[in-house]
Amino acid sequence: MKKIFCLVDCDNFYVSCERLFNPALEGKPVVVLSNNDGCIVSRSQEAKALGIPMGAPFFQWEAFFKKHGVIALSSNYPLYGDISSRVMQVLEESAPFVEIYSIDEAWIDLSNCPSPEDFARKLREKIGRWTGIPVTLGIGPTKTLAKSASKIAKKNSSLKGVNLLFDEEETAKVLSSLEIEDVWGIGKKLATKLKDLGIHKAIDLKNADPFKIRKTFSVMLERTVWELRGISCFGFEENIDPPKQILSSQTFGQPLSRLDDLRAATANFVKEAGKKLRRFGLATRRMAVFIRHGSFPGCMESASFCFMEPVEDLMNLLETADNLLQALYKPRRTYTKSGVVLFDLLPRENHQASFWPREGEKEKKYHTLSHLLDELPKPLLRVGTELFGENWRLRAQRKSPSYTSKWEELPVVKA
Repeated sequence: MKKIFCLVDCDNFYVSCERLFNPALEGKPVVVLSNNDGCIVSRSQEAKALGIPMGAPFFQWEAFFKKHGVIALSSNYPLYGDISSRVMQVLEESAPFVEIYSIDEAWIDLSNCPSPEDFARKLREKIGRWTGIPVTLGIGPTKTLAKSASKIAKKNSSLKGVNLLFDEEETAKVLSSLEIEDVWGIGKKLATKLKDLGIHKAIDLKNADPFKIRKTFSVMLERTVWELRGISCFGFEENIDPPKQILSSQTFGQPLSRLDDLRAATANFVKEAGKKLRRFGLATRRMAVFIRHGSFPGCMESASFCFMEPVEDLMNLLETADNLLQALYKPRRTYTKSGVVLFDLLPRENHQASFWPREGEKEKKYHTLSHLLDELPKPLLRVGTELFGENWRLRAQRKSPSYTSKWEELPVVKA
């Protein structure tokens, strides 16, 4: 049986999340900004119609926004993450198999579905009714064609959010209209190289010699050629490999010089990295802390530590990171970024014990406390170092409330 791939893609996801709790944004040009209100990372259809490009620096467009009434909002990742999980939950309850691809995209398997189009339209209606998020569904015999179908559906309102690419003539028509940089997996640099060879449209890549493409570029691009021809080379990924390393870092909302502010930031990064570590059931054998000082691009310094026995509990990670940070810190320097990296990851229950193992009872308590901190909301239980300062946090002067993740910011309805 041939596979039928369906890509479920949330439309203008960050903007759609903002509109859920602020209907006044409907019909208006809206953009969402990246960390520290730096660049544009999401645009409403009205903003796209004004010619506002993705990734543009906010300061360069601020005057334009004021002139045309464009509403700019800071990123609200707790809100977006929560709404994303709700969309994915609807998919998992509705489809036989779901592969989460990103915060706003997922693949579902429709191979055993008698009528993929009918199923897709009912699913789109269900997601809209249950979560309020509009989605586009692209369906095809390969992931690349399904992604192409989704791109066309986003541009063509007559398709009403669902598009199938199985018919050869229709597929050729779509690929002839699709720019090479819009093909799944092809970035700007690769697109430039392909254009130098006369490959400007998706149809050109489909008709290219796959073996020559492999020799000139890579086996991955050769597979894309076969995918455009309707031969599936990228299947569903049922088992997600655990990460090789875990990074948690951030550029500060303002330059910092106090050690306590850096300690508070580092504690938060350790907490986030440790949470990911435990979620995958892993332990780490090596940790590094880095800090950046000076004007952009600045100078990066780092220090690392190798554990005698792999650790995963928060207390040991915090103590080690704090010691590394204090060894790096120099008074009278101005710091703009810091972070924590966990290396040499391996399953927590499957590693060689040290000749001098850590105290059993103490480690059990640390393990229990770590998982308790993972599960409880942030304000309820925090480690002391986190409270040393808040100056490191991102600038978010235009951030909307965390409507679904903070009790004090829940929307209030007056009847």
